[in-house]
Amino acid sequence: MTYKQIKNVAEARKIMIKDIAEQLGFTPNGFKVSIETEKFPIGKLRDLCDILQISITEFFGEATEGGTFMAAERVPYGEPVPHADVQQLYARIAELKEDKAFLQAQLSALTGAATKKTKSA
Repeated sequence: MTYKQIKNVAEARKIMIKDIAEQLGFTPNGFKVSIETEKFPIGKLRDLCDILQISITEFFGEATEGGTFMAAERVPYGEPVPHADVQQLYARIAELKEDKAFLQAQLSALTGAATKKTKSA
């Protein structure tokens, strides 16, 4: 979802962006930048979806002309998945693996720093 699409959904639900940002711990500008640069914390995604009253699937779904979102069509069980969809899924999995590695490195650095402080005290 782009920032503009989030804004459209929020307006349709009569929710102000500044209120969304505040509930998520952002300034309105910080929220906008986080969404536009795709650096939005995954941990806050569920909260954002709850506020907008949409599912995570809808968040990653496609917009209709009215600015609302429809979940990506599901392939019936046993039917082959279109090749383009599979490639998109593999690309998304690769992105998530990179995010996971980055977050693990940050966590390791933070826990390592905390351990060093404890030992030196």
